[in-house]
Amino acid sequence: MEAGYLWNGGTAYVYSVFWKNPISSSLVVVLNGGPGEASSGGPVFFWDGPLTIRSDGSIGDKSCSLTRSASVLYLDIPYDTGFSVGVNKFTPTIDAMAAEVVFTLTNFFRCKPDMLQPDLYILGHSWAAKIASASASLISTKYSNWKLTGLFLFSGEIDTVMMYKHSLQYALNNTFISNSVYMSLVSSQNDCVASLNVGSCTKAPSACSAVYRGLFTESQPYPNGYNPTTKCQVPRGYECYNHDKIAKALNTVEWRTALHVDSSANPWTWLDQTVNLMVQTSCTSAIPYVNTLLNNTIPVWIVSGTDDIITSFKSQVDTIGGLSWNTQYEWNPSKHTQIPWWPSNYSNKGYYAAGGGLNLVVMQDLGHFFMLEDCEWTTQVYENMLLVLGHPTKK
Repeated sequence: MEAGYLWNGGTAYVYSVFWKNPISSSLVVVLNGGPGEASSGGPVFFWDGPLTIRSDGSIGDKSCSLTRSASVLYLDIPYDTGFSVGVNKFTPTIDAMAAEVVFTLTNFFRCKPDMLQPDLYILGHSWAAKIASASASLISTKYSNWKLTGLFLFSGEIDTVMMYKHSLQYALNNTFISNSVYMSLVSSQNDCVASLNVGSCTKAPSACSAVYRGLFTESQPYPNGYNPTTKCQVPRGYECYNHDKIAKALNTVEWRTALHVDSSANPWTWLDQTVNLMVQTSCTSAIPYVNTLLNNTIPVWIVSGTDDIITSFKSQVDTIGGLSWNTQYEWNPSKHTQIPWWPSNYSNKGYYAAGGGLNLVVMQDLGHFFMLEDCEWTTQVYENMLLVLGHPTKK
């Protein structure tokens, strides 16, 4: 593991955590959502990464991780997030943040030129699907020597309108919320979607936040219809999801020193509220970026849990319906009966649809945090996705 700072091309330095897998031919760049959530937190310790927090607060290793099959770079972007530091506030647009990602990667490759050899994948969690899509689109059009091989969108907020249009009804239909909660939020949902549809990002945040916070409160403190500390599959003696324990560990002098955290960096928090409020005024859809990638023959993988009430499966299906690319005629949403690469011990859970470079992976009975809810299953699916991309004969 390596940790430190990479220049973002402006007046700031992006905090990064890097694991090199010496036998892998893949490099995955991980961006976290929020907006304003640090990749150095949840992704490293609970979702994708090889570390976790023990019940006594100490840090331990985790066997199921993206690092098992790839080198992984976690970036705290935008630069006020996590341990990143900067002089001026960032520009809260998707294109500006994508440019920050690309310039940061440019400096990463200057430091580690050998990492230009592996296939490159960009992975966006939740809201970071927007930044990941825009970054991958920029790379595919201007950086042909970077070997961009795929875009992964995990529980991705690809299109904000679609997300809020379906979240309440999907949650009600699947009994994640009560009818009374639904009725108390439906007016805010209508205002939210109406504002987004006319491009009024300045009005939308208050109405949309009311919907999100309403869903969040119903299952407090978790944005799902269940408590993942009892649902997720982790070894006994380990925490499933506790940002307080991450913050306590990362903000000690010992850990800040070991992780090469700059003395000017703020105390680590899982969500930077300033970033969150600034970026919420940008409701740009990622659909045009995804279209560009598919037209440039870059595979796009959308991974969704059926129990996700934030970026619901229904919103993902309708978002796909809003895409338009040259080989769209090859897309077959029902092609999921036989999947050679699907883990055999999970043959009855979830399915896969594909065509024209677009791939939809559905994780049955898992929610927004599917990687932490069943770490081994999702790690196997992820590993096989890389295998499919690296070995076309297995498709």
